[in-house]
Amino acid sequence: MKKLYNIIAAIALASAITASAQSDGGEVIAGVYTYSAVQNGVPLSFHHNHIVYENIGQSSVIAPNVFKAKAIWGTDHQFKGPLVIPTHVRIGIYTFDVDRISSAAFQQTEVTSVVIKAGVHSIPQNCFNFCDKLETVRLESSDIHFIDNAAFNGCIKLRSINLPAGMKRIGDYAFRECLKLEEIIIPKNVAEIGPYAFNRCKSLRSLTFHTGHFRTIPEYCFQTCESLRDVKIPEGVSTLGECSFNQSGLRSITLPSTMRRIESNALSETPITDIYCHAMTPPWVAPNFTYEQCAVIRVHVPAAAVEAYRTDSFWHNFPNIMKIED
Repeated sequence: MKKLYNIIAAIALASAITASAQSDGGEVIAGVYTYSAVQNGVPLSFHHNHIVYENIGQSSVIAPNVFKAKAIWGTDHQFKGPLVIPTHVRIGIYTFDVDRISSAAFQQTEVTSVVIKAGVHSIPQNCFNFCDKLETVRLESSDIHFIDNAAFNGCIKLRSINLPAGMKRIGDYAFRECLKLEEIIIPKNVAEIGPYAFNRCKSLRSLTFHTGHFRTIPEYCFQTCESLRDVKIPEGVSTLGECSFNQSGLRSITLPSTMRRIESNALSETPITDIYCHAMTPPWVAPNFTYEQCAVIRVHVPAAAVEAYRTDSFWHNFPNIMKIED
C-alpha cells in the first residue's frame, strides 16, 4: 500500500510540473524531471538536465517544503557539454537548495564548461578529475571555501578558473597537469595549499598571491611550470618546500622577510638569474644550485644584511650579493 501511495504521489507531483525550464538568478523554476524514489510525496532523488540530485533533508522547519540537495553525478555517468549547478531546483511545491556536490561526481566525463551558482561550499575530491574536454570554470558562489584533492587534476584543456575571495584551502593535486591554465590568483583567505597543487601546469605564466596566511609553498607545488618567469612570495611564508619550483621557467623570485628555509631542489633546474630576499637573517638552504649557477645568480638582500649573507655558510657561494635598490 505504501509503495502504491508513493507511486501515486510521484505521478501527481509530476503532473504539476511544466515541460519548459527557465533560469532566474541561478534557480531552476520548472522543468521535466525523472524520479528514482519518493517518500511521503517528497522526491528522495531525481534528475534534471542530466544531473542526478539527492534529497539530503529539510533546510528549515519554518519552511517545511524547502529541502537541501546535492548533485551526485551526471546521468549514467556520461555527462557531456556545458554544466551549470544551480542555486535551487524547484519541483512542484518543493524547493531544493543545492549546497554540495558528491566526490567524483563528474570525473572523466565530457563536460566542456562549468558554472557553479551561489550555495555550494566546496569542490570535492576528484569532482572533475580527468575531464579532458573541460576548458572554463566560473565559480559564482562566494561560499566556496575548499577545492579538494585532485578536484581538477588532469583537466588538460582547462584555460581559466576564478578562485572566490572566500577560498581557504586548495587541496593536493587540485590542478595538477592542467596544461593550458595560464593564470592563477590565490585569494587572501587561503590558509593552505596542498602538495602538487599546480604541478605540471606548463602554460602557467602568471601567479599572484593575495595572501600570506599559509607558511609553506608545499613540495612539488609548481614543479615543471615551464612558462612561469617571475614570482613574488608573500609575507608570512617561511618555507619553500622540496622541489616546489623545480624545473620551472623561473628567472626571478622574490622572497619575503619571513623566509627561513629553502628545501632541497626547491629552485633547482631553473634558469633563475635573480633572487630578491628580504630576510635579514640568511635563510637555511638545502642543496639547490651548482657552482656554475651560483657564479651567475645575483642575490639582492637588504643593505644591512649584505655582510651576513656574504659570510653565511651557504650564501657565501654566491659572488654577486648586493643590496636591494629602492
